[in-house]
Formats: sequence, C-alpha cells, structure tokens
Amino acid sequence: VLLERPEAAAERGATVLARVAGIGRGGEDRPRLGWLRPGEPPGVEGVAAAIRKALAEAGVSPDQIDYVSGSGNGTELDRVETAALRRALGPAAETVRISSVLGQSGEWLTSAGLRLVASICALAEQRLPGTVPCSEPDPEASLPGLLLGPQPATVRSVLLPCLAQGGGSVALVLSQP
Repeated sequence: VLLERPEAAAERGATVLARVAGIGRGGEDRPRLGWLRPGEPPGVEGVAAAIRKALAEAGVSPDQIDYVSGSGNGTELDRVETAALRRALGPAAETVRISSVLGQSGEWLTSAGLRLVASICALAEQRLPGTVPCSEPDPEASLPGLLLGPQPATVRSVLLPCLAQGGGSVALVLSQP
C-alpha cells in the first residue's frame, strides 16, 4: 500500500484505488497490557470521538457509510468497538454492514494494515469480505449488519476504526478516488 498525494499519483500514472477522506483521533485510559481493567466498564467515548471526527473531516454522515472494516478479533475489545460504533453512528449502526478479516488471518500488532487492505479492496472491487469462520455472532460484541460471508455491494465509503492497547484510537474514512 502506498499513500501519496493525488498529484504525485497522477504524475506517476498510478491507478488510485481509494482516497483517505477523513482521519480522527481519540482515546481513553486503558491498560497497556490487556484491553480492559477488571470490573470497570469499557471506555468508549474516545473511540466514538475518533469516529465522529473522521466522519466530519470526510463530510460523510453515519448513514452514508457503506461498510465498516471492524476488528472482530475475538477479545473484549469487540464489545468496546461495538459500543463505540453505536455511540458514534447512532441508528445507522443498526443497519451498516460490518465484517472482520481477522478470523482468517489472526490478530497481530499490525493487523490494522490488513484491515486497511481489505477496505481498499472493498472499494476497488465493490465486494465486501465476510467474517469467516464466525457462524454464531455474540449480540453484545457485534452489530446486526455483520456479514458472515462475502457479498457484492455498492461501496462508496468505508469506516475503519482502530483501537490500541493503552487507549489510543484512530478512525479512517476511505472513499472512492
């Protein structure tokens, strides 16, 4: 993946697959090792703030997001991400399509890069990846629009929320070039 200014891509004659339309940052205090403190409710406002900032910078409303490239890594962080998406997207969270490619690849420190590539492919190919091998989603850790298998779709904008240990959060909105 190469991130460059549109002028530089045009000068090289590169095929542009996606555009970073918005970036938002936020966070809250979470332990460096482990996602949540035992007995404490998850903090979601920093993640929700990052998502809202990315949407605002992109000039996109929550109901204009066609796909969310979620983490879905099987940890307690899935509940945090789900709650943050509900807070940031409001009613649109109940209908937006979401999936995670991490069930196929596993989680590692740079797996957000794989989610970025999946988002770019969704925009370029107009096809959404599924959440494989999930067959029975946890209703507290997933949204109703969870895709269990790949499917064709019209994809104009993708939301990529990223949560890290220690509480840092970044959200990207990608759009068609």
